[in-house]
Amino acid sequence: LQPGTRISLGLMLDERAAKHPGEVCFLFGDRAHRQSEVKYRVDSVAKGLVGAGVRHGERVGVLMGTRPSAFTVIAALSRIGATAVLLRPEGELVVEAELGQVAWVISDPEHAAGAAVLDGVRWGVLGSGSDRSELSRRVIDLELIDPDAVELPVWYRPNPQRATDIAFVVFTGERDTTRAVQISNGRWARSALGTASAAALGPGDTVYSVTPHQHSSALLMSVGGAVAAGARFAMASAGDPGTFWAEVRRYGATHVSYTWASLHDITLAPPDPNEQHHPIRMFMGSGMPANQWRRVVAPSIARRAVDAVPSVDLSVAYGVPDGGGNGTAEVLVVAVTLRPGVELTGAELARVCDRLPASQRPSYVQVVPSIPLTTWSRPIWRGLRQAGLPTPGKSGTVWQLDVDQAGYRKLP
Repeated sequence: LQPGTRISLGLMLDERAAKHPGEVCFLFGDRAHRQSEVKYRVDSVAKGLVGAGVRHGERVGVLMGTRPSAFTVIAALSRIGATAVLLRPEGELVVEAELGQVAWVISDPEHAAGAAVLDGVRWGVLGSGSDRSELSRRVIDLELIDPDAVELPVWYRPNPQRATDIAFVVFTGERDTTRAVQISNGRWARSALGTASAAALGPGDTVYSVTPHQHSSALLMSVGGAVAAGARFAMASAGDPGTFWAEVRRYGATHVSYTWASLHDITLAPPDPNEQHHPIRMFMGSGMPANQWRRVVAPSIARRAVDAVPSVDLSVAYGVPDGGGNGTAEVLVVAVTLRPGVELTGAELARVCDRLPASQRPSYVQVVPSIPLTTWSRPIWRGLRQAGLPTPGKSGTVWQLDVDQAGYRKLP
C-alpha cells in the first residue's frame, strides 16, 4: 500500500457489494444481512449523517452497545471520509471524547443520556430502542431523516480516504491512564489482509467475534479479516456460554475472534450439546491466559477431568514495595483465581519453581475470589497492588517462596 492509495472499510464493502450483492455480509441475532442490504443501509445512514451536518474529516464518536447499527455507523463514517472514534460504553465518556477530539457523537437510544455531560458536542441517535420522546432536545434523531430527501453537497465523494488518513480512534487504559490510539486506513487494511491470509479465510467462512466493536482487534481482525477475504462476520449478542455455542452453531462459525480473557466463562462452563462436532477451525486473537488456552484447545473429555488441567483459572502478576530499607525495592506477587471445586497445592507451586529461574520466581502467590477485568477483558492489577503485601487475613490463602527458593509454604 502506498500512502496515497485509496483504501478504507467503506471502499472494501462497496467492492464486495458490487461483485457479490446476494452474499451474506454479516449476521446478528436471528438475521443475516446481505451485501446489497448492507450497502443500502450504509449509504442511507451516510446521507442522514451528511444531512445532519457531519462533514468529511471530522472526528465522530460512536457510543453504542453491540448491535448492527454500530457497524453501520462505523462504515457510514468511512463512506463519508470522517474518522470513527469508538467510545467505550463503560469508559470515561468525558475523558475519551476529549482525547478523541470529537465534534459529534452518534449513539444508540440506550446511551443518549450521555449528551447531558458533553458540552459543545453535537449528538445524534440511531437505531431502535428506548422511547424517543425521552430524548433531549439537543439530540438529533437520525432515524427521522429521509435519506432520499438529502441533497448531497458538492464536496461529497464516497470513500475518499487514503492509506495515511486516520480511519479509527480506539482507547486503552482506565480512568487516568486512558489513552487514545489512532488507526490509519493503511494499518487497518494491512491487518485485514494479513488476518485473511494467516487465518486462511475464504468466502465460505464465518468469523464470530466475542470482542466488542470498540476494541481494536474487532476492527482489525474480525471485521477487517472477514471483509478482506469476502467471508461473513458475526457479532456475539451476549457473552454467556449458552449463547456462544448456540450462535456458533447457527452461524456456522469457522473462526472465533477473542481478546485477553473474553472466553473465560466459556472455557469454565460444563460441556454444551452444541459444542459437539462444532464447526470452529480456529481461535484467533491475543492475550489469552495460558490456562484458558489449554482448556480451549483441549478435547471435551480432558476438560472434564480435573486432574488433567491446572487448578489456576486467571492470574495476574505485579510488583509490591517490600516495606524494608528505603521502600523502593519491590517483590513479585502473583494473584490467582481457581477453577470451581479445586484447590491450589504445594506440588503445583513446586512445578512453578522448576519452570522458572530463581530470579523470576514470585515471592508470593495469593488466591483471591476474583480478578477484575477491563471492558476488553484484560486483568486489572492496580487494586491488588494498592492493598500491599498479601497476608492470609486480608487476602485469602497466601503462599510464600521459601528462603532457599526451592518451593512455597502456605502461610498460617
